[in-house]
Order: sequence, then structure tokens, then C-alpha cells
Amino acid sequence: MADVVTLGEAMLRLSPPHFHRLEQADSFEAKIGGGELNVAVGVNRLGLTSAWVSKLPKNPIGRMVRNKAREQGVDTSHIVWSDSGRVGIYFLEFGATPRASSVLYDRAHSAVSALAPGEVDWKSVFAGCKLFHTSGITPRSASPAPKPQPKPSKPPSRPGRRSAST
Repeated sequence: MADVVTLGEAMLRLSPPHFHRLEQADSFEAKIGGGELNVAVGVNRLGLTSAWVSKLPKNPIGRMVRNKAREQGVDTSHIVWSDSGRVGIYFLEFGATPRASSVLYDRAHSAVSALAPGEVDWKSVFAGCKLFHTSGITPRSASPAPKPQPKPSKPPSRPGRRSAST
């Protein structure tokens, strides 16, 4: 039971050290990032409880994402585990004046893009929830084949419950 529930993708961020360009990199620093997960972490740091809903591959990278969320106090019990798909990756090249930072996304075929209706028990997820947050990128990250996207059932009406999306 979480005060705030978020739904979305978290990705593996790879960045070359020391303001190097991607094409100069010999190594990369690995971090986990994703708007909805970041919201869940922030909410937790403010003293509320949070849960993050997503779909991850059953592999070491998927477990790394889950573990980083758990390290920050986020409830990960509603993650859907998959035998296929992958964790999306983004490459962040930190800028050095006058060059701006740049990002290159590689998120095709990520596990969360195959999240299907019925895979998440929304009634259980929304139990006690005061706020639901997601972003517009989650449904847009679906695979190119047209198919119905998972829509969380509307949280049961209750005074004080709200939803937000970015």
C-alpha cells in the first residue's frame, strides 16, 4: 500500500567519464534513470511511501534496476518480470562549454513496451493510493505492431485521490 504509485520505464544510463565524447569513450559509468522511477524516489525522500510499476527482463540488468529502486525505499513488488525483452539504454554525453550535453536513446524492444492488459493487478496496486503518476512516453514506447496498451483501471473514487502525468 503506497501513497504514490508510478508507472513507467527505467533505463540503464551509460555515460563516458571526464566529459569525453561518446566516440572517445573507453569506458562508461552505469546509472539507472527514468522519470516515473525518479518521481517515486523523490516522493519517498519527502517522507511518503511510493510504489513503481513496470516490466523488466528476468536477467541481471533487470535485477539491477529493481535493486536500485529498492535501495531508495521504493516498493517494487508490482514489477512484472519477463523472459523476453530488455532494459532500454540511453547514452548521456555530458557537455563541456560551449558544447551542450546530448542524449542518445536505445529503447526498442524493451520489456516495458510489451506490458499487456491484465499483467498488473491494478486493484491491488491502487489500494491506499493517494496519487497515480505516469508520463506520455510509456504508451508511446510500445512496439510498432498496433495493439491495445495497458491502461491502469481508474483508481476507485475516493476524496483526496488524484492522478498526474507528464
